[in-house]
Amino acid sequence: MSEDNQTSVGEEFQAEQLGPVLSGPGAKHDKRPFKLLRLSSSQHDAVQKAKKYAMEQNIKTVLVKQTIAHQQLQMQSMQNALQKQQAWSLMCRIYVGSINFEIKEDTVQQAFLPFGPMKSFHLAYDQQANKHKGFAFIEYETPEAASLALEQMNGVVLGGRNIKVGRPSNMPQAQAIIESYLIEAQQYHRIYIASVHPDLTESDLKCVFEAFGKIRTCRLPRDTTTRAGKHKGYAFIEYENSQSASDAVSAMNLFDLGGQYIRVGRAVTPPNVNLGPTTTAPMPTATAVAAAAITAKITALDAANQSHVNDPPVIALQMTSPFFVQPGTIVSVPVVTSIPNVTDTITLPDVVLGTMPPATPVSDPVLVTASSNSPEKPLPLSNEDGIGIGQETKLNEDDIAIGQETQPQQSESSIVVLHNMVDKEDIDDDLEDEIREECGKYGEVLGVVVKIEQRQPDSKDTGDTEDDEITDSVKIFVEFSSVSASSKAISSLNGRFFAGRQITAEFHRQS
Repeated sequence: MSEDNQTSVGEEFQAEQLGPVLSGPGAKHDKRPFKLLRLSSSQHDAVQKAKKYAMEQNIKTVLVKQTIAHQQLQMQSMQNALQKQQAWSLMCRIYVGSINFEIKEDTVQQAFLPFGPMKSFHLAYDQQANKHKGFAFIEYETPEAASLALEQMNGVVLGGRNIKVGRPSNMPQAQAIIESYLIEAQQYHRIYIASVHPDLTESDLKCVFEAFGKIRTCRLPRDTTTRAGKHKGYAFIEYENSQSASDAVSAMNLFDLGGQYIRVGRAVTPPNVNLGPTTTAPMPTATAVAAAAITAKITALDAANQSHVNDPPVIALQMTSPFFVQPGTIVSVPVVTSIPNVTDTITLPDVVLGTMPPATPVSDPVLVTASSNSPEKPLPLSNEDGIGIGQETKLNEDDIAIGQETQPQQSESSIVVLHNMVDKEDIDDDLEDEIREECGKYGEVLGVVVKIEQRQPDSKDTGDTEDDEITDSVKIFVEFSSVSASSKAISSLNGRFFAGRQITAEFHRQS
């Protein structure tokens, strides 16, 4: 076919395509803007009531969350204060053992009084023998006094016997706080001075101790209750550098100042330690409501901005309440105010609510209890913290125990075995009475047996070498009258320190 014929056929084909074009299946349509229908006056009023109701519920929910957060901060503050007080009390106590039976209580007390004023002094007595048991517990007013007495009195001959001075016990949960005190005290170059003459003043102490370096502060605590304004007999001096403090301790310890031999040592606690809970002023009701309203408004705006642009326009309501509360309802929150098992209820200011028909409950992790006249029970919804809504939450002593360590379960027995309590050289005639006195706090003690066992060297290391030695270990068996008493003894004694040694207590496994 020639080129002229092909051209004429193409023109005829193009001419046949002219005419109206109809849209078939799958054809693209022009996007037309979606237009909302105009609301009637009744519908507009219903929308405004819904918005008002949603805002009121937001404000109420924010108030509940703020109250719970405030109570949790108070509870944490109380727990921290309790741990600090326990750590401070442990640092102030010492144990004195191997006391001669012929020595009277006043003699022992006078021997330890130069290190600082005492809060308590207890010398254990045997009523049947009408004499003391050879050990005592002393608690000073300051940890520095206990530390100085422990440092200078351990091994001193008193009444013909070398006394033993150590820490009576230890609590694992308080050890971290004690170490933090010791680390923080190293940042301050402070020294502790005990047995200060009653007529000396701060100016007198500065004149004597400023020869070792420049003094920042010199504090002589006053006792306005028992000594008519006199000082308590001890002082704290802070130098600008550590070398000055070390020189003052080495040179002035047991120095005769005003007719009394003063005792000087390094301070083991930082200045101005606060042992009480942190107190926060309550927020005024108007301020709390205003802050909750602002928070709820911002939350609603954020939710509206995050809505998808392609979604059909709807009325965005920020419903964050765990369930809808009828008008006139007062929301109450169960709050733990003391330890343990004490609950109180804080009533939030009543918010005037608009009318709203019942709606479907929405779950939210907020602890709320609604008091209403309706016979219906609150919905037992769960939240992320494991607390049910509408259910009372009670805490027991096991749940709020501070820093307790869980021990592996053992077969219970009335016999307790104590390891690493004493060495072979420490065994004397008074050891059994001391253990009876200490373990008698947990129940009736039927018998005490001290056994020395020989530890053989490891089988892999046995041979003809001279390094294979047989060591002695001391086990103390204490039999109680009941299993409950032995369980109490293990809970209290396991992990404690006795004369500088950490005790391991466990049930005796009987075959």
